[in-house]
Amino acid sequence: MKIQYIYPPLFKPFFPMATRIITENLTRNKRLETTFSDMPVKAFSSNIDQELYDGILAKAADKFSPNVMRFLRQKYMVNNIFYVFMAQGYFDEFIVIDTEDEYYVFTCLNFCDLLIVKHLLEQNRRVVLGGPLINIGLSSTFIRNFLKTMGVSPLLLAGNLIIVSGNIDLTTDLHRMIRDWKDAAITENDYGTVFDCRHDFLKDFYPDTASIPVHMGFSNHCWYGKCKFCTYRELPRMNFLADRESTRISDSIHDLMKSFGSDHIRFIDSYFRSGSRRVTEILEQIKDYHTTVYTGISMLKDRKYIAFL
Repeated sequence: MKIQYIYPPLFKPFFPMATRIITENLTRNKRLETTFSDMPVKAFSSNIDQELYDGILAKAADKFSPNVMRFLRQKYMVNNIFYVFMAQGYFDEFIVIDTEDEYYVFTCLNFCDLLIVKHLLEQNRRVVLGGPLINIGLSSTFIRNFLKTMGVSPLLLAGNLIIVSGNIDLTTDLHRMIRDWKDAAITENDYGTVFDCRHDFLKDFYPDTASIPVHMGFSNHCWYGKCKFCTYRELPRMNFLADRESTRISDSIHDLMKSFGSDHIRFIDSYFRSGSRRVTEILEQIKDYHTTVYTGISMLKDRKYIAFL
């Protein structure tokens, strides 16, 4: 069975954990003949978002205070404005593409990504839709109604789309799900298999990987879990350390970094447990890499910070 996998546009180059798992899963499944789209890298490689935002900042500098300008230049704003431009059609030449394969497996990160799903369905392609947007608890009915509001025919939504919730690992049989062609939920997962993944299709699309960060994680559970704005609390709990020895994990990380040719590890704050003894052991064994840890959720351990929020 021929399929094409699409990961949505990235706002800058990095190696997500998800693309390693999907790469290994699809390439190991002998019943699938998979090609991987270069869509994730085309938008940021064009520098369209940078040129647009530089133009906005140039005009804003004459109207706003230095404090406002510092706010507009922070990473949160710079990265998220990317999706505003995407929603306004500035990346259409990269996401509204000619399609040839019958089946497309698509990871949906946010609502903007549904623009790509809409286009695929209107090309009469069959789409397997999963990813974080599905896993935060949105029902299949909600997603189909949203796409219907976007203009997709109900006939296409009924016949050409299946929605799969949950997360895949190396053993998930996507071929069977495509063959059955009905909405499904992945309820069993060995998250630790992510450390058995050594390949990422994105590597073929990056000209130089030495400084491109490799995303890592240990767990996605926030100890607090009460913020009303947070969608992470709806995600399936992932323990990437389960049934894996610390030495085995650190060896896997060394192999992965060597394979990618990168020296930069990036931990997502919600996937980082600094107080864990096993995490401490692993960090000690990989301390020679350039490591970044985002600490937004970790800061919630400060009661004063919670009160401030």
